[in-house]
Amino acid sequence: QQQRVQLAAKAGDIPGAEEAMERLIAGGAAPTQATYGVLISAEAKAGRVAEAERWLHRMATAGHGAPNAISVNIVISAYAKRSKVDMAEALLRKMPTFGVQPDVMTYNAVLDACARAGEVERTEAWFRNMMAKGPKPNSVSLSFVLQACSNASDIERAESWLEALADASGPYAGVEANAICYNVVIHACAKAGEIDRAAGWIQRMADVNIKPTVNSYSSIIHRLAKTGDMDGAEAWFERMEEEGVEADAVSYNMMLCTCTKASDAPKALRLFKQMQDRGITPNTVCYNLVLNIYARRGDRSRVAACLEEMRRLWVPLDRVTYNTAMKTLVKSGDVEHAEALVQEMWEKGVRPDTYTYNALIAACSRRKDACAAERWFRCFRKDGLEPDAITYGSMVDAYVQAGMVPRAEQMLQEARDAGVAVSAGGYSVLVSAAAKAQDIHRAERWLVAMEESQLEVNSWVYNAVIGACARRGDIARAERWLARIGAGRAQADVASYSAVVHACAKAGDLLRAESWISEMEAAGVPANVVTYNSVINACARCGQSGKAERWFQRMQAGGIAPTLMTINSMIHACSKAGDLDKAERWLRAMRDHRLAPDSVSYCT
Repeated sequence: QQQRVQLAAKAGDIPGAEEAMERLIAGGAAPTQATYGVLISAEAKAGRVAEAERWLHRMATAGHGAPNAISVNIVISAYAKRSKVDMAEALLRKMPTFGVQPDVMTYNAVLDACARAGEVERTEAWFRNMMAKGPKPNSVSLSFVLQACSNASDIERAESWLEALADASGPYAGVEANAICYNVVIHACAKAGEIDRAAGWIQRMADVNIKPTVNSYSSIIHRLAKTGDMDGAEAWFERMEEEGVEADAVSYNMMLCTCTKASDAPKALRLFKQMQDRGITPNTVCYNLVLNIYARRGDRSRVAACLEEMRRLWVPLDRVTYNTAMKTLVKSGDVEHAEALVQEMWEKGVRPDTYTYNALIAACSRRKDACAAERWFRCFRKDGLEPDAITYGSMVDAYVQAGMVPRAEQMLQEARDAGVAVSAGGYSVLVSAAAKAQDIHRAERWLVAMEESQLEVNSWVYNAVIGACARRGDIARAERWLARIGAGRAQADVASYSAVVHACAKAGDLLRAESWISEMEAAGVPANVVTYNSVINACARCGQSGKAERWFQRMQAGGIAPTLMTINSMIHACSKAGDLDKAERWLRAMRDHRLAPDSVSYCT
């Protein structure tokens, strides 16, 4: 039964361990100190600190022997990690009642709790208590005092402690500062941006024959890298190596991060190779930075090689790794390999996030595979994630691309009902799809919804509706939407006006078409070939060959080359006016404009 308790506790099965312990005690057996210790450790590790302390008390009061200092220290350390200073201190004071005396590790755990909470005076008081009553503090004890000062951003106070220790006849004689202690002060100075001050303490370390470590230099490199001082970070990196301190994976991480922020990909890749050549295995963060470089370049083969290398070297792939690789695959439209990566994430216990699913759904949308997008949308929800604006927007686009407009509308309405503000793109694709299908009512309904949602409506969205009205010949409706562009934040462009001119031309309303060209010019929007073709076509429908020629001349004066449609409309205008000779001249003139007549030209 004792073994069952220990096995369950070591496996993290707290309920099972507690149940086995209760059976053991109920059976009249006395759990050993080791059995209690394993359960207490498991409780503390799981964050159940109050339960861990309860087992300490139970052990002491059940007559099963006194807890050892290690078990108590584990519980105090657990309180320290949660900055529960009062609980840590109270347990230390209770130790004599358990029949066990605090040792240096006990006091260090309490010092740690005070330091984490930024309680400088409290930390110092416990340190002085150790000096006065024992056990004698060690360099770890001192590092917690310095850390408390650092956490409180009191650099001067931290420095004063190191100065006091240098006094062999002072109150703290016999307590020696080690590299960790100096590194705490160096880190505090670097964090405050006082690089020269930090550098001074590195020199002080060397003066007292304490060799600076990689962490000594890394604090300065990190600060310079964070502030964008790439040259400074690189200089300190080189200085570290010149001093015989070998860079580690963390140092390289900082330099790689600096290079990527400065968009210096070649230097980042050189550092990565240098790291490998020196036998330092890059960690996950290093690989992720390099993966991002290759992903930005769209270099699929390099991304795949990086992933394979990570697997071969047993470097853990995290969510950032997978999502970065996903970015490359999705951009290239390789949905199959992207899906395989998600499968691998599940198998490795790495939970996909919103970005992962959104990338996959967007890729399916671009491939017009609404069924696949819908399948991933279901997985998204099954994973307990809430769709965001990007998710809904991609689903709407996927359904529209697949021609499933009613389903796209349901998805957009679902987003609106859920209070998710879908971007303008989600509405725009619906407006465009309805306009192309000549379903003007549907296009107008979503355009109005877009306006009511106070989204920025681009002129091309309005143009889609105006164009649909024009193709139907509904001039008044096209004109109303053109007027609404000006009332909003968008600006009517040449396509907006040309669509209305085309509607007028289709209805044979030449005067109205010409008036809109005047409006267009007054608004500072120059006509293009489509505009001129529309008004010339209107002239042709009305048999106004003279007006058609004047518009053609204006077109040429504006430096706009005629198209086959332009000349065919001129032929049509002359034919409608009964001027066969002029129509034939226009047919021959096609060669001058480097145009080849088509069947319409001859038939007209």
